[in-house]
Amino acid sequence: MVLTLHWRNIVAPGDAFHVARSWRTPENPTPLHNHDFAEVFWIDAGEGVQRTPTGIQPLRVGDLIFVHPTDTHALESARVMQLTNVAFPRDTYRWITSRYVTPWTNGPVRYLEADQCQRLTRAADELFDAPRERLYIERFLLNLLHLLASTAQPTLPAEAPDWFRHACAEIAKPQHFREGAPAFARLAGRSPEHVARVTRALLHETPSDYVNRVRMQHAARLLAMTDAKITDIALDCGLTNLSHFYRLFRRHFGQTPQAYRLQQRTPA
Repeated sequence: MVLTLHWRNIVAPGDAFHVARSWRTPENPTPLHNHDFAEVFWIDAGEGVQRTPTGIQPLRVGDLIFVHPTDTHALESARVMQLTNVAFPRDTYRWITSRYVTPWTNGPVRYLEADQCQRLTRAADELFDAPRERLYIERFLLNLLHLLASTAQPTLPAEAPDWFRHACAEIAKPQHFREGAPAFARLAGRSPEHVARVTRALLHETPSDYVNRVRMQHAARLLAMTDAKITDIALDCGLTNLSHFYRLFRRHFGQTPQAYRLQQRTPA
């Protein structure tokens, strides 16, 4: 039997959102249910599974799950599983999905690194203290989309192992990508050969190609947003050979760093 949860039964009249933190144990699973509202929840601690009519989704710390109105699911934990849940009515769901490409319209599960989880948890705590007005849930949702968009480095296949996700997130930091591909292997905690095989299988490029792509994204931001000299930007990327920097930049953006800077600063 599938339970149906109604928005009017979980909030006070006029409330624009619901936010709570809960704990699940093997003895108190969430039964199979659907609802007339949307929600997002993430796993703070522990592990378990989400059951849906199409299969079973393992859940671990850092998993962020997006639930449409009318979706049917159930939650079970292997041990104690802590999760944070933010729910909101159908009209807010329609508002955000009609304006933006969101995980509700493009993929139901995302994985967050520890620092991203901490930021989202702080945002949920602030939301709990806020008036239950639509302004505050819309701000939370837009900040959530911004968090996901700004940390895509890159969108990884679902089968990507945790150590690889960690390495991809960490190599985006200047103190790491300046060291090049050796830092990627070090952050992964695996041999360079093994990291190279997995990188080619998952991203269809070498670790050096991936790190250079991250470097060039950093260079492009500095060119567009600062007056730093091009030689200094190359050094900030960890590249001491200026000719090599120019070749990489042209390969990624189809033009020289100076041409890119001028283009970015020319009003449309």
